[in-house]
Amino acid sequence: MAALDTKAEEAAFLREELRRAGCRALLVDVGMRGPPGVEPDVTRDEVVELAGGRLSDEYPKLLGEVKEGLVKLALNLLAKGELAGVIGIGGGVGTFIATAAMRALPFGLPKFMLSTVASRDVGEFVDTSDICMMHCVVDLAGLNDLSRRLLSEAAWAVAGMVKGAQPLQLSGEPRVGVSMFGYTTHCVEKLRLRLRGRGLQMVAFHANGVGGSAMEEFVKQGLLDAVLDVTLHELLDAMYGGFCGNVKPNRLEEAGRRGIPLVAAPGGLDCIVLRELRGELAGRPHFKKDFRFVIRSSREDLSALAKLIASKLGRARGPTRFVVPLKGWSEVDAEGTGFYDRGLIDFFVEELKRSLSSSVPVVEVDAHINEEAFADALMEELEEALRGCR
Repeated sequence: MAALDTKAEEAAFLREELRRAGCRALLVDVGMRGPPGVEPDVTRDEVVELAGGRLSDEYPKLLGEVKEGLVKLALNLLAKGELAGVIGIGGGVGTFIATAAMRALPFGLPKFMLSTVASRDVGEFVDTSDICMMHCVVDLAGLNDLSRRLLSEAAWAVAGMVKGAQPLQLSGEPRVGVSMFGYTTHCVEKLRLRLRGRGLQMVAFHANGVGGSAMEEFVKQGLLDAVLDVTLHELLDAMYGGFCGNVKPNRLEEAGRRGIPLVAAPGGLDCIVLRELRGELAGRPHFKKDFRFVIRSSREDLSALAKLIASKLGRARGPTRFVVPLKGWSEVDAEGTGFYDRGLIDFFVEELKRSLSSSVPVVEVDAHINEEAFADALMEELEEALRGCR
């Protein structure tokens, strides 16, 4: 995928390198400024037609139609069994268009982007997908010794992914998605051993904003059979624009929507993580962790979270449970620390029970989230939920 009005030489060279690597290359033109400098296999007119439009003089509209058409092209090729991998080259606009098509494709299909903007924050382009981003360093403005080297590396990299990797193999062992971050790691390690002992695979997702949303996406793709969402910290950070708060609106919803077992816990709802300590939060219990500040959540925060969680879990179509450790929700939230507040925990439990549907039990456990007893309780609830799906 390349804009052949500005990157024709590079795209033609890339196509030849892919052929030299033993791949059949389909060159797709996504250029919008002028005529292509090399003949594509799929023209930009054909791309736009897939979006139900025609080439427009209005650039923003054309950009949207090219992006939409490219997504449809990729999905059509995939449905016909004619797509083994994708590679794009470009600057900001080219990366924006090509990665949109990549994000629409399933996990495990090789996706490679050689981009002039890959040295920046590429979260917008990668999102929850398994896209490999490579910074091209020199601009893609004609061929030279250095750009040839980069294009060749990119071509052989994606060719290696396509030819060397086996198709995604799913074993017969059920896969359980588990959310975690640093302060709940000990809990998740205990869960990993217990899940393995019961013939279940743990698939962990770091609750850093993208990780939790990725878990929801994996549920949508049918890659998970159950969810232990023990680290809901992202929901709290999202209220304050925190370090881990970049979550999508469907966080904590897809398991319930799909009807698979869901066991959730309030891991990390005790602490907001921010890069800077903002005025009104300075009066709360807090400390500097590294380059980030960790601040205690308040009664108001927990009331809002209880209502939000209840609204999401209340719509679940499958067996769902919420399990609360009464002696703390993270590594820093334990008896004897400045963060632990049993009154806040009890308040949250009452708020949650008041707001939550009676079909979703709230289980209270007299243990800390990282203790063996809590891992045992989570597994007991998961096994009960799994039985409810049989």
